[in-house]
Amino acid sequence: MLEMLVTLAIMGMLALLAPPILSAALPSLRLEKVTQHSAVFLRQARNLAITENRETAVTINTREKWYRLGQDGKQEPISPEVSVELQLANKSEQVDDDSGMIRFFPEGGSTGGKIELKLDDISNFVIVDWLTGRVKIYEDAKPKG
Repeated sequence: MLEMLVTLAIMGMLALLAPPILSAALPSLRLEKVTQHSAVFLRQARNLAITENRETAVTINTREKWYRLGQDGKQEPISPEVSVELQLANKSEQVDDDSGMIRFFPEGGSTGGKIELKLDDISNFVIVDWLTGRVKIYEDAKPKG
């Protein structure tokens, strides 16, 4: 009986401690999901350019928060709670104040750029290398895949 009471007391303490720990981790998990989705979207565009042997552009709108593949592609939303900043390697790819394009070429290269995704005080970056077209993620300044 005593063992059961001790076990219940420990479980009760864990139940009280779990919500603050989980709520602190939630913003970073939500941001990681948005970052991963952005990287996958850009990698798909690069793969499309290579496999179909044609230039493929991704338009990113930082105010309305969406991505679009090509001119006629469906807009993919970016979470409204995440702020988005775009830095392009080639200024001629700036469409207007709120949007720009990253182009991928059939040989694998790109025009390059960096997307900063920010939630609360956490920033993640999706960087497209202009020479290779490879897409990398930097979570809080630590490189990932």
